[in-house]
Amino acid sequence: MPASVTLNILKGDRAGESFTYTERDSLIIGRADDCSIVLNEPTVSRYHCMVEILPPSANFRDFGSGNGIKLNGKTVAPGRFTTGRSVDEAREGETTEFALKDGDAIALSSACELSVSIFVPEYCAECLAELPEGEESLYQNDYGENICPACYALREAERAEAQKAAEAQKAAEAQKAAEAQKAAEAAERQRKEDEEAERRAAEEAERKRKEAEKRAADEASRAAAERERIADEERIKEVKRANAEALEKEQLAKLRRDAIREMKEGKSKCIVCGAALPAGRDPNDVHICGKCQMDPMALLEYMLRAAVEGNSEGDAESGNIQGFRKISELGRGGMGAVFKVEEEATGMLFALKMMLAAKASDSAARVKFLREASIGKQLDHPHILKHYKYGANGDIYYVLQEICEGGSVDNLMVRSGGRLPVELATDIILQILDALVYAHAKQIEVDLADGTVQKFNGIVHRDIKPGNFFLVDNSPRPTAKLADFGMAKAFEAAGLTDFTRTGEAGGTPAFMPRQQIIQYKYAKPDVDVWAVAASYYNMLTGCLPKDFNPKKDIWAQALKNPAVPIRNRNRGMDKRLAEVIDHALLEKPAIGFSTAAEFKKAIEGAI
Repeated sequence: MPASVTLNILKGDRAGESFTYTERDSLIIGRADDCSIVLNEPTVSRYHCMVEILPPSANFRDFGSGNGIKLNGKTVAPGRFTTGRSVDEAREGETTEFALKDGDAIALSSACELSVSIFVPEYCAECLAELPEGEESLYQNDYGENICPACYALREAERAEAQKAAEAQKAAEAQKAAEAQKAAEAAERQRKEDEEAERRAAEEAERKRKEAEKRAADEASRAAAERERIADEERIKEVKRANAEALEKEQLAKLRRDAIREMKEGKSKCIVCGAALPAGRDPNDVHICGKCQMDPMALLEYMLRAAVEGNSEGDAESGNIQGFRKISELGRGGMGAVFKVEEEATGMLFALKMMLAAKASDSAARVKFLREASIGKQLDHPHILKHYKYGANGDIYYVLQEICEGGSVDNLMVRSGGRLPVELATDIILQILDALVYAHAKQIEVDLADGTVQKFNGIVHRDIKPGNFFLVDNSPRPTAKLADFGMAKAFEAAGLTDFTRTGEAGGTPAFMPRQQIIQYKYAKPDVDVWAVAASYYNMLTGCLPKDFNPKKDIWAQALKNPAVPIRNRNRGMDKRLAEVIDHALLEKPAIGFSTAAEFKKAIEGAI
């Protein structure tokens, strides 16, 4: 059974009901009909709270409810009804957010209460298969890790086979030694007979042999000396080449071995800057200090060192990043940084995106990340950024992509004074919509955890924004590429991101329609179309489509606030194009355009 989070209704009109989630989801709870869990209690607000779920983790966010919130009997969010304040003013005030634990009891009001149950399965340390409940510790490997019966039986069979092979080899060696002894004795007898015959023949041939030997000796000596000289020169060259190539690997490997040994002894140091690391760390963790982990250049140096030692993990197709050298840093964000690197063998340039996990990763998380990241490599389109390799080392994950010298569109907006000309912004958006038409219909193969392969028709990006649009060059009409297809999802699916941080929960709220916030797990292609329209709006005006108050909860505002008509932001906008964009940003009762092809056709008709 996979990891799960269950919400149990203890009090209220739905008491006794339970809702179990085994995958990533965002739940809105309240009296409104479009809430994920509808509670028909007068003491519950229309949009009372939100629960973010990423099994086995869950996070609770209060939307400023009127009756307050109690966690395990203790008030964590006081009621917002005070003298002189309306209900709406109370709801728009500050909100409360906290992580949920197994067994937590949450009282939404005196008449409505629910509890949280969290289940975390245990997996086989060898094959990652889920262990049957109650039988987790029946079998263990040589390292004391729990494994499944199949892996234990295989290990025992291998031991028995090795023992049998060793005994057979020992018997064969004994027989071979006896035969060798007999052969040696026979050879000794023959040798003595041959020596006697040779001695008699030698006395007859000695004179002629010495004469011939003397004539050939000088020539042979000269030839041997020349061959030895040439061989010595070649050996010296080979040794020098080998020493030059091995010196750096040996030094780096020694640094890592010393780091692991010192870590076990409680006196380990960062292999990048030499700073002391905390005692008791897992020897399998990355051997760099917290300061270097926050420095993208230090992380890149660590990854390149790990690749030289052969410690970088990846699938058989992707390999590692050995053979690359850093050129410059292209940019950085919340999860990591992007570098320009050169492949030493060919001189070709690439973009290396590095991401640092916000949570400690394990083998299962790395396997899930690599499996999800493989989706990005299956997309082959002129307006989707190409993925070449991907992998992991400790808590550091990377993907090698094609490089776009023109940079991202949000940076272009900064260089252009905050917004782009209509012609350039429209040209970029039409290319991005072409990419979505392809991706929303592309058949994708996914390797499931049980080893089977399943095919899906279409993939939804779910994190579209100008920061994920890249330009191949700085020409007046550059080719645009949509980036991060599958990578953000791969990072979240593996449980490696701090999803409760504002702006990092499955997308950016300012570029997400309410349908994606309410039903994140079942997001359809139309949420990508809405996000493209929001990006187009932002590129043309320099503003976000919705008004956001920095003192209020961004998620609640993204859920409730409608988009502002674009001509309110840019009076010079063509009326026909403005109507198309405003229609695309509708959310009720449905998103204005359901497909990228419809939105593209409408833009082309307007211009």
